[in-house]
Amino acid sequence: MEGKQMLFKTRIPSEWAVVAGNLGEVGQTATRRAFYLIQKYVDYRVDILTDEEYAASGNDGNALILRVDATTVPHNEGYIINITAPDEKGYQKIEITAHDEAGLLWGIDDLDHHYICHLRYRGRIADGYFGVFKEVMPEFRRESHPKIEYRGFWTWGYVIYDYRGYIDYMSRWKLNTLIIWNDFVPVNIKEVISYAHSRGVKVILGYSCGWDTSINLDPGDSRVTAKWHEDVMNLYREQYKDLGMDGVYFQAFTETSDMEIGGRSIAKLVADWINYIGGDMLDEFPGIEIFFGLHATSIKDRYGELDGVDSRIHLVWEDCGSYPYEYIPDNTNGFENTLKYTGELAGLRGENERFGVVFKGFTLLNWYKFKHHARLAIGEADEDQIEALLPDRRYKWVHYNASCLESTDLLKATIERIASSKAKTKLVTILTEDGLIERIHPQCAAVAAELMWEPEMDVKKVLRVTSETGERI
Repeated sequence: MEGKQMLFKTRIPSEWAVVAGNLGEVGQTATRRAFYLIQKYVDYRVDILTDEEYAASGNDGNALILRVDATTVPHNEGYIINITAPDEKGYQKIEITAHDEAGLLWGIDDLDHHYICHLRYRGRIADGYFGVFKEVMPEFRRESHPKIEYRGFWTWGYVIYDYRGYIDYMSRWKLNTLIIWNDFVPVNIKEVISYAHSRGVKVILGYSCGWDTSINLDPGDSRVTAKWHEDVMNLYREQYKDLGMDGVYFQAFTETSDMEIGGRSIAKLVADWINYIGGDMLDEFPGIEIFFGLHATSIKDRYGELDGVDSRIHLVWEDCGSYPYEYIPDNTNGFENTLKYTGELAGLRGENERFGVVFKGFTLLNWYKFKHHARLAIGEADEDQIEALLPDRRYKWVHYNASCLESTDLLKATIERIASSKAKTKLVTILTEDGLIERIHPQCAAVAAELMWEPEMDVKKVLRVTSETGERI
């Protein structure tokens, strides 16, 4: 700026521009995403203007304007999209006002998914699609905020092949939480975390806290618990606490159909385990978020024995019955009992409950070929390797899509039950492992993401919104 004149170029008001203030990293991602959204439809270079530059042009011309205003939009991550009719000169404004920078990013996503993707096919035949950003844009308003606080994916880290693509997919569907489990801290994890944060995605890292499907330990032995306490605490102190992650994810010894170990209830044993290790970790590192994974197969109706778990700890449940907890999405028998059980778990600790779930039935590891891995770099596979994997992964997603989409009403009902609970915080993740989601658009994953944001959305609408993007498996 010099004398309130734009450098190098005079504003052309008929051309669309993006207008954004002084924003941080996530806001800058939103600004670039807005730029790309317009640029793909027009044949001129879209300007990105500061508020001052736009004001110097008389606040004139077509503009997509991004603003953060927590007073106007009171809910975290919420936004308002407002598209006005043309002014007296024929110019329009698209305003996205958000509570925070993440809200700006999600507002851009929904401008695309809920408006533009539908608009471009609006009442036209194939050789006469709507001229997006070329014709008068119909008036539109959408005001929204998430009903589930933590929304995301759960995966082993070694089957992320391109972490940028994986995280970008999440961010494009308003997912803000990535839980990654690894045998060892990945060598590039700080870069992964930094990239995720720039896309509005939190990263929660998992490592063992007694997890072993063969349950080769006796949690009733104080010497065993003391050893695990020491190992878990030291590993966090030495390798995890300075990574910049947003939380830590543990599992213990609940992944079994047995309900007792040594004649003692697994529910009670794991509650004591969580409080002993997790409680001391929270006391030493008071800002940490702990997410503790539990398998309902060994808890069943004894979940009441967990009501004394430290209220600072998130309980994340797996295997709570039929789909959407089942690996095989066609297994829907007993859904009403599953839904009832979900509601009971969500109310376990009353209004102090920090409740979470891992839904399955999407993609998963090939456990017949599973191997533990030493320290590695995740999400940096060679492009030729990715291309070689794509045919098989596309084939798998065809099956998962068909089965999951058929049961969209069940997924919706389950998320609605969680959203309506009195739990203090709510987390919903889906298991998306080894599905090359960084290159593939599986509609069922997008459906889950949309329902995490807006569980009350009509099934027909969510299916349309997630299919009109034009992307294919």
